[in-house]
Amino acid sequence: MTTAAAVTIAGVECADIVLIGKDTFEAHGATSSLSGELGRIQRDAGGPCIDAAGVTSVVYSSDVRSERRWPQFTEEALLVGVGSVLSFQLTPEPISPVR
Repeated sequence: MTTAAAVTIAGVECADIVLIGKDTFEAHGATSSLSGELGRIQRDAGGPCIDAAGVTSVVYSSDVRSERRWPQFTEEALLVGVGSVLSFQLTPEPISPVR
């Protein structure tokens, strides 16, 4: 799934699936070392995946340079060359269509 996302979605350079729970932060399917590094940064500092797991189901930042929600994540993400991020929940339940 992560490889398909990185190959088929324009502008995507890496992808990962992260299982997040009370005492869990496990990466599965990283498409590059950058994915793993972003996971480490978020595990230590918070970031879009953490927010997507709890606060809201989809988190997007088109320009990390102007992002204010996660100051430490933003600083470290910029250092490793990340310009934008998209994080969302994968749920086992089907999503009901909006009517």
